Amino acid sequence: MNCTDTVQIILDKYLQFGWLELTTIFSSVSTVAKEKVLHRDVNERLLRLIGCVRTFVVDKTFECSKAAVSKDYPATYLAFGSTNITSDYDITIIGQKAPAIMMNMFNRFLDKYKNSLPFIFDTNVYCAGLYAKKHIHSLPQIVNVRGTAHCVLRANTQHDKAVQLQYAAIGLLESGMMEAPRQPKLHALIQKACLLHSTLEDDIQQKIQQNTSKDLKKETKHMVAQYGLTYKNAQKLFRILYSKDRTRAHRQVMDLACRTQYYSIESYYTPGSFNIVVMNMQGGHSVGASKADYVCALLENLGHFRKHMHAVEGLSTAQLLLKNSKYIHRMYYAASHASRDKHMLKKTDTIAKMIVAKRGTPALANTLNFSVMGVTPSMKIDTITNTITGMMLTIIESLLQ
Repeated sequence: MNCTDTVQIILDKYLQFGWLELTTIFSSVSTVAKEKVLHRDVNERLLRLIGCVRTFVVDKTFECSKAAVSKDYPATYLAFGSTNITSDYDITIIGQKAPAIMMNMFNRFLDKYKNSLPFIFDTNVYCAGLYAKKHIHSLPQIVNVRGTAHCVLRANTQHDKAVQLQYAAIGLLESGMMEAPRQPKLHALIQKACLLHSTLEDDIQQKIQQNTSKDLKKETKHMVAQYGLTYKNAQKLFRILYSKDRTRAHRQVMDLACRTQYYSIESYYTPGSFNIVVMNMQGGHSVGASKADYVCALLENLGHFRKHMHAVEGLSTAQLLLKNSKYIHRMYYAASHASRDKHMLKKTDTIAKMIVAKRGTPALANTLNFSVMGVTPSMKIDTITNTITGMMLTIIESLLQ
């Protein structure tokens, strides 16, 4: 950086690189992780400055989009997840016109940033998971969030639970499980998830092929397809939730909610996982959950753990394990609540206090006792992954109906 550069020049220069160029991607070949590691050439204060710019731009775009499509309907947004400067910025729009606002925001970003959109602000805009309570129909799947003007969806029937489990199992499939699990109930679930996954991905590819723009790169077209499909399915879902037409089939609610969340970028695929992790664990709410909801959280977080647990330049095995301990903690949390195992629940609390709480200070990684999670940094990374996977698959099998 030139010492004579003004703030404007600095911002212009680094925004051209994009958010991901300022960080070392903590990823595999096909997956970008939710959190990154600071690049050795990037000053943390600079990243904080650009983070403030990111927040301002997103907020301004939301206000413009709300004014354009939702004048007669109240709307707001909440930012969930980590506030770490190396994390992406997730916002969920809440209101009857949330899908339209989301799509308008995306199109504004696309018009301005074109092929730099996939990485420039590392921002994900969602319209599903949390919903406005006002004017929503009293459906069996609707659960109010106490003390708020919001509500969530929760699987109500056996059909709802079966649909949700298939979407959650896709998260495990996408983590690179090359062999079908030996557990019979889990094996049957994975087979159904394979068929569903193929259909969902075919829809994305078809959408990409329909995009004839010569100016957009493949990665950008993929993002355009995902947002387009998110909007399409969210519109169908919201018509059931808010439309005056009460003849619409309630049986479609869970599938449409899962489809909307599946096509949303870097989102939990199921309302069950969203409710447990985002609402209860992160938000401090008490949204009731069934055993099937906890299994969804187990499946999806095991998938996330497996995707992210691989060697990263500049990180020791202990630091890598510390960074990904949040996924292990979420799995233990889901397993202990689903099984009502008091011993496991105590272990879950220990993991939260003694390990997860230290994630902001990676220098402490070598001083921590990871054995409470059933693994140690002395193991090879693949061994750690396989050990956690084996433990959790056994628990999931025992919880499946």
